[in-house]
Amino acid sequence: MPSPLVVRAKLRSPAVSFPPLDALLGAMVAEERGLVAGFGPVVPIDDLPLERSVCGRFWLASEAIAETELYEPRFVNRRFPIAEFQMLGEGGSRKIDIASGVNRSYRIPTRVMHVDGDTVTWYALGEEGRVRELLGRVTHLGKRRGVGRGGVASWGVETIEPWEGFPVLHEGRPLRALPVDWPGVASDARRAHRVLSPPLWEHRRAELCVVPS
Repeated sequence: MPSPLVVRAKLRSPAVSFPPLDALLGAMVAEERGLVAGFGPVVPIDDLPLERSVCGRFWLASEAIAETELYEPRFVNRRFPIAEFQMLGEGGSRKIDIASGVNRSYRIPTRVMHVDGDTVTWYALGEEGRVRELLGRVTHLGKRRGVGRGGVASWGVETIEPWEGFPVLHEGRPLRALPVDWPGVASDARRAHRVLSPPLWEHRRAELCVVPS
């Protein structure tokens, strides 16, 4: 029986972004089954430990909720290995273009987020034990995980007293992308094209939704 849940991740390093809870759990289920995005046919995952909406179009779980207290500038760097090429490259090479093409060096400005209390929160209707089990395997959140962004120190999953509209709506404000006809949404809620259910990278399924501000 699904329970009203609050999920919290305690971070140990700044992050670039945070995924919605349904996408995060879907990724863990896909990993269990040996599925890799971009390889082979798309296999739908219909058994997340979450309750589905009445309309069946999405899972009843919020997007990540976190208050950013500081943005820190960082850079993504790639330097062409000149010394290594001089040692290992072919003797007939007279010129290497490091300003364009595959050998291009770059320094791209980006930024990371430090969030209030180093805590990210989600709300959901789901199976507490299974949600805790899947999230226990998640060590990093969001983009640039491979270089240590969004490191997770610990997870917390517990039941909570729900409010009206839980877990996708709070006082008329959407906590995740919702269909534009979802009941109870404030008339001035922001609208944008979003994919309602994982995999979220299938942009061809995007539709007009009401979204968090």
